[in-house]
Amino acid sequence: MQINGRTRNPGRTISLTLLDNYDYWVILDASQQRLFLNSTGRILDRDPPHDITTIVVRVQCTNLLVGTVIFHEVHIVVRDRNDNPPIFRQPRYYIAVNELTPIGTIVFTGFSGSNGATDIDDGPNGRIEYRVQYNPNDPASNGTVRVANTLSGHIVLAERLNYEARTRYLVIVEANDRAPFFPNRLTATTTLTVDVLDGDDLGPMFLPCVLVNNTQDCNPLTYRAAIPEFTDPVRENQ
Repeated sequence: MQINGRTRNPGRTISLTLLDNYDYWVILDASQQRLFLNSTGRILDRDPPHDITTIVVRVQCTNLLVGTVIFHEVHIVVRDRNDNPPIFRQPRYYIAVNELTPIGTIVFTGFSGSNGATDIDDGPNGRIEYRVQYNPNDPASNGTVRVANTLSGHIVLAERLNYEARTRYLVIVEANDRAPFFPNRLTATTTLTVDVLDGDDLGPMFLPCVLVNNTQDCNPLTYRAAIPEFTDPVRENQ
């Protein structure tokens, strides 16, 4: 603390006393004019629910020769450590998308606000970015959608959907914090289930349908019926 005077005998000229020591977070070594953190059996946690961002104490210096008193205020700022991973509000999210939806359309905004992932760390350690993570159990889902805005987590359609080919995709979405040192970044994942809705993209067809060159058009069919002569007509009201 660099206070002028001698705190030890012989020749002691000042005495130091620690004041306003909330919750006894600070220990004063008067002889060395040093302050120590008293963290025995507890953690100095800046994050909720403790929210310890600053510790303020006062050191009273008494001049033993003339009896004057001076107060030194010490502010201890607690810096944030990236010790909390992001947490999604829900383990799974669901959307339903019509198969006729154009590519590039925003189909999901459910990560906005506090409905997506949150991180109780402070500053960049608590800011969230989103991306689509590769899903080895459902490879076809990896190119179906993409993240349009990494900060908001808005999801847009990246490929045309086909209800007749597939009705559901399981997309893994990853949230990571933005810790300045990349290896220290922490992540969390959730599953976005994309259900495909049937659209009016097919015309009527006579069965059995044999497609023409793998199109959605059927080869022409001919139906035949044999009716013996003298058969009585069947009336609609019978």
